[in-house]
Amino acid sequence: MQNQEIKAAIQSVCHEVSPSSRKVDYTIPVQAVEKELEKIAKDFVSYAQVPGFRKGKAPVSLVKKRFKPQIEEELLKNTFYIAIDKTRDESSFEIVGFKPVNGNPVLEPGKDLVFTLEFDVVPDFKLPDYKNLKLDSQTEDVTEEKFKERLDYFKNLYAVYKPLEEAAKQGDMLKVSYSSDFQLAPDAPAALKNQVQSEENWFWLNEPEQIPGIIASMTGAEKGKEYTFDAVYPADYREAALAGKTVKYTVKVLEVQRRVPAETDAELCERMKVENVEKLHADIKENLKKELEIKNREALKKECVDKLCAAVEQFPLPPSLLSEETQRELRNVAMRIVKSEADAEEFKKNKETHLEEARKAAEAKSRQYFIMRKIAKLEKIAVSESEVEQEMANYSRYYGVKEKEMRKMMEQSGSLADLEIELLMNKVAEFLVLEAGNK
Repeated sequence: MQNQEIKAAIQSVCHEVSPSSRKVDYTIPVQAVEKELEKIAKDFVSYAQVPGFRKGKAPVSLVKKRFKPQIEEELLKNTFYIAIDKTRDESSFEIVGFKPVNGNPVLEPGKDLVFTLEFDVVPDFKLPDYKNLKLDSQTEDVTEEKFKERLDYFKNLYAVYKPLEEAAKQGDMLKVSYSSDFQLAPDAPAALKNQVQSEENWFWLNEPEQIPGIIASMTGAEKGKEYTFDAVYPADYREAALAGKTVKYTVKVLEVQRRVPAETDAELCERMKVENVEKLHADIKENLKKELEIKNREALKKECVDKLCAAVEQFPLPPSLLSEETQRELRNVAMRIVKSEADAEEFKKNKETHLEEARKAAEAKSRQYFIMRKIAKLEKIAVSESEVEQEMANYSRYYGVKEKEMRKMMEQSGSLADLEIELLMNKVAEFLVLEAGNK
């Protein structure tokens, strides 16, 4: 009831700034403001702690004086959102974002409360016939070539290391004993000792190197022979005692092993613990079929969305929303590119180029969002809470996090709303494919 009274007292005047934004001037008469302040002060009495009074027994006048900033802040917060709610109820446009103009409103004793909000609104545009999209995508089937590629993939995936008498190649594994000229302190940690000397250990001739320069130095090494090389440790090496040092190693090769794929289908069955070759082939083909079905469906959805967006005439996008989306895309570009300090410097030099890239991506994404959203409203397509919960459960399993923790993290980061939008966009795309396929 309290909200309804202040809501009825709010006076507003709307101005169209652009097709995708509005400004609304609000005025709340001083009498309504003072009445609302009195109500909030009485609410404060019930839980305010005032020295010399039991909880809930302090005089309203004293509470108003002692908690004046908090009471005024509560009033401003309440009226701010009540005003937005009133505009949402009484306007023909649909709000997607808002911000105060000239800062947050300020209460002045004896004066009306006056403030202005700028709203981003859903742009108006005409949809084409989205139920008769002509699709050109060619679906892929399980071919003998694809089956053989997948079979070879598994043979390599289930490869095992086997000893051989050949010279070592990159990617091989060496069983070795080694020593070095590094002088170990009596109390040196085990990890440091193992780094500079060992009676028996394994070296892999691939990145990341266990010892700097070992790949180049030990490629071509043969079983039973001894080799020496200098390892130059970087200045930021994890073992501080070795950082920036050059260490001479003497390495004796005890064994050379190479990763050997399964040579036959029967051998692969044994390594994968599949009962027979026939079942192995059937399982691979079935999995391939399911993968291609998903791939084909995604291709159809993408084609539907691309053709739909291309058929819609350009329309103005809400400026604040576009700005926020551009900054988000710019952060995505930075995360993709910047992996080191050098990358960061290069990114700064080309920031304007990256910003333009981000702006174009943001425009395309925002246009797609409004187009798909409009179809969702027309066709009454919505995302249920159970669908959101299921997707969060999938995320939880993938990241190894409890579902409650996952929800909390997503709510705090704002990604829960993004997830709901993603699910809605996918449902609309599925709808478009189904409609195209029914013609």
